[in-house]
Amino acid sequence: MTAVFWVVVAVLMAGLGTLLRAVATGVETSVRRRSLATLVVNVVGSGILGWLTARGVDRDSLVFGVFGLGALTTFSSFVGLVVELHESGNRRAAAAYAIATVVASITAAQAFHGG
Repeated sequence: MTAVFWVVVAVLMAGLGTLLRAVATGVETSVRRRSLATLVVNVVGSGILGWLTARGVDRDSLVFGVFGLGALTTFSSFVGLVVELHESGNRRAAAAYAIATVVASITAAQAFHGG
């Protein structure tokens, strides 16, 4: 398969991941709901990536993992929510949210990896 094919697949996977994240997170305005939605997509994406890596990394898995799951999961929204919580005076909530996201994402990746 040509390089052009893989570029098209990568763009489509990124678009699909972005669309799924938009559907999952919606247009919620409350920090609490946005935090929960972002937590869910990050944990689900981490679990799927753990499962993919357990299968071995071939070109298809790499494209899906990097572009599809990279667009689905959202580090920037995660960090933005942590900063928003912190700046609004909810420092404990910010720390708890950051720790919960990292621990849950690593746990999901490990669980679905089979280790």
